[in-house]
Amino acid sequence: MIYDTRFPIATHYSIALGSASLTLYLVTIPLYVHIYKIVKQSSQQMGVKRESTLAKGIAILVGTNLVFIVLPILSLGAWKLLVNSSHQMQQSI
Repeated sequence: MIYDTRFPIATHYSIALGSASLTLYLVTIPLYVHIYKIVKQSSQQMGVKRESTLAKGIAILVGTNLVFIVLPILSLGAWKLLVNSSHQMQQSI
């Protein structure tokens, strides 16, 4: 776990908030999959391709939203690890 002794409350808050938002977003993915399946099934029954295209667009939107949620969290975590490791290396010298 990433822990900063200078700002322990802020670190815990950001980790908790990021984890909660990621968890809530991951919970919505099965709902979008269900919507996609229902729309695709109904469009095949009706012979309409417009709804299927719309469902694919929603799937792309959900996927890109996930990337834009996860990427900043991962980059900040990697930066934090890099800064902490360089700080520890400087203290050992």
